[in-house]
Amino acid sequence: MFDEGTSTEGLSNYWSLSIENLFKELDTNIGGISDNTAQGRLKKYNSNKLKTKKKSDSLTLLVAQLISAEIAKKLFYRHQQ
Repeated sequence: MFDEGTSTEGLSNYWSLSIENLFKELDTNIGGISDNTAQGRLKKYNSNKLKTKKKSDSLTLLVAQLISAEIAKKLFYRHQQ
């Protein structure tokens, strides 16, 4: 199921599959996947972690707000003339 090139078309209507067929498609069972399978998938597909965004410091935030306000002001006054 999880090999490259394998279609997930069988899972497009997963809610209509029997539990047995769903387990078969997902290569699992009622107890979940084994530790070895989990480690293998982790090595193959990497972890499913989101990258953290770099936090802006106060000065960067202030400058961004001033630039946004200045652009908005210019656009507003341009349309007034």
